Order: sequence, then structure tokens, then C-alpha cells
Amino acid sequence: MIEDSTFNYHVIILKTDKNMAVNSGKNATGEKPVVKNKFSSSLMNEIDLGASFIPTYTSMVINSYSRSDRNHVTEKFISNGQTLGFYASINLYSKSRLFTPSQKFYFRNNTQLKYNQNTYNGQMEYKEIFATTPSRPYDSIGQIDVFRSNVTLANVFLVKRLALGYIVHQKSNFSLEYGLDIGLRLSTKFTPLVYNTGAAFNDRMYYAKVLSSPFISNPTFILYQRLGINYRRFTANVGYSIPKVKMGSNSDKSGRMMNIGLAFRFR
Repeated sequence: MIEDSTFNYHVIILKTDKNMAVNSGKNATGEKPVVKNKFSSSLMNEIDLGASFIPTYTSMVINSYSRSDRNHVTEKFISNGQTLGFYASINLYSKSRLFTPSQKFYFRNNTQLKYNQNTYNGQMEYKEIFATTPSRPYDSIGQIDVFRSNVTLANVFLVKRLALGYIVHQKSNFSLEYGLDIGLRLSTKFTPLVYNTGAAFNDRMYYAKVLSSPFISNPTFILYQRLGINYRRFTANVGYSIPKVKMGSNSDKSGRMMNIGLAFRFR
């Protein structure tokens, strides 16, 4: 402590790790300066649950069948735009960094495992196309039947979440962040449920067995914009996919998907 006729001067020297930042603001009470983490990381620290839906039209070819001595049959699902589902994700690894000198801005890098399941309402369209024969030189449509249907699509993603944030209130961990979720789809399961299947058309489809084949997608990247509001241990998330979601190996696409959920951090 250094004194003169007007003021007392307090000088404090701290030894800190290189990953620690010291608040350089004035301290009139003589208390020690605030020491903040410049870097922080954690494993398995957060779970996120919420609703997911695609508010636009969906159309996809599920399967097709053909043989030289039989007609060609295709099966196509067309949604009516009504879909609702859920998602769940867990942070496998999280890392964040404060920017100096303000220490109000931060960058966050998370790695997540995500499960997403949606059920679509709509109709299944079965189309029979006659095979080319000497008496019928060109393929022609023989019959089209449409049945009410639901389909369930389940996906597993590996997600890289990148976000920039601004700290509004340090003590309550109140902050806002905006970023991108880059998802790699690892697997897909497709389950159709068809109504009114007693029609005569299904007797001819018995040989095709189009309902027995799974609808599998190739590995696909999906990009989401995300807005997050953090308060204490909770985060409200709103995500919206930038490109349309690819549904399967036939390059069928749906509308843009939206996720709304709430996350909880364990630590």
C-alpha cells in the first residue's frame, strides 16, 4: 500500500494461469480483482429436449418394383403439410472462450449426438405402369390408387454446434447467442402405416411387396441456423434448417425443418 496526503494506493500482484484473464476495472474497495476463465471445457454437460416439425409440403418415392413379366409398380408418399415430432440431443464435448478486453463476447464449440423423430400425415399413392410388350410398344399407366397414410421417419445425427454469444448479465449467466448447427446424418429408419389396404389393387401388389422394403438415406449434411437464450443452467433454443431436408437415397426432399426446445446444463 502506498499513501500520500490525498489517497491510499493498493497494488496487488496475482499469479494466474495463461488461460485466465483478470478484470482490469477500478477497485475502490481494495478487494482483489475478479479473475475470469478465458477458456472452459466440459464433457457430457448438457441435454436438450424439444419439438420438431416441417411446416411445408413433403413428397417422396418410397419404393418401386419391376419384373420382365409383370407390371411396374411404384409407391409414393405425399404429405398434407401436417407433421409433428420431437428431438433429443446431448453434449458430448463443449468448449467456450471469452474475448478480451471486454469479456462480454464469447465463442462456443459443442459436439452433440442428436435423435430426431417425425410423423407425417398424408396419403400413399400406388401407380401401376404396364410393361412394354409387342402389343403395347410404350409403357402406359394402368391404375393409380391413393390411400390415407402416416409415415414415421427417425434420424440419428452427429452435430457440430458453433455459436457466438454476448453476456448480458455475468452473475446470472444471462446471455444471447447465434450460430450454426452442422449435422451429419448417421442413420435413418422409415416406417409407413397405410389405411384402406383391402382394395383389389393390393392383390396385384402382393408380388411386389413394396411395403416390406426399408427407406434408407445416404449420409447427409444438414445445416441449421440457431438462436439461443441462456439463463443460469437453462437455454431456450430455436433452430431452422437452411437447405431443405433430404429424406432418402432417391434425393427426395421435404420442407425446411424447425426445432424448438429447452436445454439443461448439468455443470
